[in-house]
Amino acid sequence: MSKELEEYLHSKFKDEETESILEDYTYRLVKMLDEQKERLSPNQYKVAAKGILARIAFYISIQKYVNEEKALEYAKEHSYAKMAGVKK
Repeated sequence: MSKELEEYLHSKFKDEETESILEDYTYRLVKMLDEQKERLSPNQYKVAAKGILARIAFYISIQKYVNEEKALEYAKEHSYAKMAGVKK
């Protein structure tokens, strides 16, 4: 888990909510990665771990505290901010 994600969550949620989301996010991401390890090539796995599955795990994890629409908004906001940093 990145410090960036933790800081983002702290800007949107209370401390105890952030901790809960991070725990759930980590659990979900590890579980999804374990499920995909045998199915994907090493390059596909790397892309999935850093992108696709991480975003899905994030989106699902924050739904405990916000509705689906708000969760999607937060997931998009965080993803776009992260991509903007990569472009530089």
